[in-house]
Amino acid sequence: MQNRIPDDFEKKCERPSASASEKDGRFDQGRGGSGFAVVHLICGTICSGKTFYAKRLAAAENAVILSCDELENDIFNKSLGEYYDVMSPRIKAFLLKKTVQLAQCGCHVILDWGFWSAEERKATDEFLKSAGLNVKWHYMSVSPKQRAENIRRRNKAVEDGLCDDYFVDSGLLAKSDRLFQPPEREEMDIWHEFTES
Repeated sequence: MQNRIPDDFEKKCERPSASASEKDGRFDQGRGGSGFAVVHLICGTICSGKTFYAKRLAAAENAVILSCDELENDIFNKSLGEYYDVMSPRIKAFLLKKTVQLAQCGCHVILDWGFWSAEERKATDEFLKSAGLNVKWHYMSVSPKQRAENIRRRNKAVEDGLCDDYFVDSGLLAKSDRLFQPPEREEMDIWHEFTES
């Protein structure tokens, strides 16, 4: 039986207009399912080190990363503009279906999305568990000083044409700070203090 995404999932995903602390001590076991494959969900605000961490985790776990930003950049060439908030939930719903398919085939999956709202985290967690999947939540905790340095490096890389990320200007940063809802400790399986070393 195919697992169905709830009708209101897109609404719940909308953004309104290694040092790690682990609960069970292992990356390869998640909560909720009985199979081997694990879906790792990376939560954190903008420039908290999510993608840096996801790449390391993918190498360690032989996992595939599903990134909204990567899909948006590759398909829409960062041209969504005012339609970003309309398309983003649809992209997430599509990638969630692919997540279920991959995990049911035994492939570890990493969702490098940020999961800014508590409602989105809850809806995603319930959906994946209803499909019988193991889930593991990772939170990227970053100091203001380190985050500022991450933003500086990212913007320089964008300006130098070395990456396809969005340039983080004051408007995008303010939006992130306004909308991001930090998780409670009990929501997460791993609380990662971000450093580059």
